[in-house]
Amino acid sequence: MLYGDQAILEIEGDRIALTSRSGECHDLSVSDAADDSYHSAWFGHIAAEFEGVVRGTNTQAATRNLTEARNALAMTLAARKSHQIGGPPVAISSIA
Repeated sequence: MLYGDQAILEIEGDRIALTSRSGECHDLSVSDAADDSYHSAWFGHIAAEFEGVVRGTNTQAATRNLTEARNALAMTLAARKSHQIGGPPVAISSIA
């Protein structure tokens, strides 16, 4: 469970819920078909985006991916810091 200024993110197994400060809850759960090890429902699109980033023609996807990576790293570092000091909430610092 991650608490932010604007929302709470809950992850348990395949269930992902984002609840805003106003109480609005969004189900963001994902599940892959058990018999689809190639992830055909989404892999082709992701592969095309990756190719565009590598070729330098899809800078929007590159920027979006770098932002997501920075956010994931910031949350990981904050979680480690919280653990090291016994588990209290800590601020998530932005990563430039």
